[in-house]
Amino acid sequence: MYSEYVTENVYTENYNPLTEAAFISGSPPDVCYMQDFNRQRWLSAGWIQTIEDLPAVQEHKNMMIPTIRPMYESAKGEMLGMPYYIAVQSLHYNSKIFEELGLTVPKTWDDVYTLCKEAKGKTATWGVLSSPFAPNWEKDFEHFGEFVFGMAYTIADDDPFFAIDGETVTPTMDSRAECEYILNWCRDMFKDGLVPPNALTLDYAGELAQFRGGTSLFFFWHHYYLKTSNNPEASKMAPYGKFVPSLNKGGTMNLGSMYVMGAHVKGALRDRAANFVEYFGGKSKKNGEYNVEKRWMAEEALLSPYPELLADPDVVNSFNQWTDWNVLKAIFERSRARQVIREPWFTDWSVYFTDQAHLAVKGEIPVKKALSLSAEKAKEIIAKK
Repeated sequence: MYSEYVTENVYTENYNPLTEAAFISGSPPDVCYMQDFNRQRWLSAGWIQTIEDLPAVQEHKNMMIPTIRPMYESAKGEMLGMPYYIAVQSLHYNSKIFEELGLTVPKTWDDVYTLCKEAKGKTATWGVLSSPFAPNWEKDFEHFGEFVFGMAYTIADDDPFFAIDGETVTPTMDSRAECEYILNWCRDMFKDGLVPPNALTLDYAGELAQFRGGTSLFFFWHHYYLKTSNNPEASKMAPYGKFVPSLNKGGTMNLGSMYVMGAHVKGALRDRAANFVEYFGGKSKKNGEYNVEKRWMAEEALLSPYPELLADPDVVNSFNQWTDWNVLKAIFERSRARQVIREPWFTDWSVYFTDQAHLAVKGEIPVKKALSLSAEKAKEIIAKK
């Protein structure tokens, strides 16, 4: 265990506003966790500091999967924190229903649509498949945005919504066919009743309950939800949940959080804080172990950027208790961090985009108009900020 006594504030909800209020009020935490979409905003506000100069950080940077490492960096490529956890967007499916209906695991999003169309209205072990796809399209917490970008990273080798060159970000969603395809796909799924009629307002718990209740073929969101979907105490359809190994080009999006130090932390306090974030987010020089990262993986099915942990026998065994680790590991290793979310203006844009996209999904405005308006809004916000 960590040897130094620390005082911990535990927030069971509203973590971001409560933590930001602490920074603003002048009573900031010495160390806290930060979600990756707050990176540049918290740094620009002067609430946190870079840790690029710490020797242990340089060592750990070289130990990380190169495609995952940018999640922890600022727009200038400076390390801001040490890993807390990573999740990957993944498509889960009910293998029992697939077997009963004689379905084949999809390889593309067009396949997903076709399978849902074929299964709608049919009866399987747990009831009628009235809404074969359980999405996570609500506006809160940027869930619809996570779905859209997660889908985008399976069909494009880059980010089709934004072109990023160093610190320069250019909106491209109004000129990329992939973005139009995604919103058209969502619109068709909604129009044809392949998702719940309240899919745009139903929270993730409701969507997940539908999948675990055995009345949906698919659920698309963070990988670790499949663990509880395969737990008989929490899910009717256990243990039949599986990951679709690959869709379209095979990539996907990852997201996560990191341990960061407050900007006020200096001198001897900074040395102590550095030891703390190393212990929690890396391989401790005291005992040569990933003391906390390994436990998060083995006990909570969270992921880590360190290849050494991905091969750890205890970790591998823990994942194989509820899924095929080799399938999930391959999905993770092909995943990419969404770099645009480091921009301090991104949250404002995402709220606007979701509003326009929801209108397009409902058929109230054309998809191209939703993308055009979203591109113009991005340009406007970038110009101001």
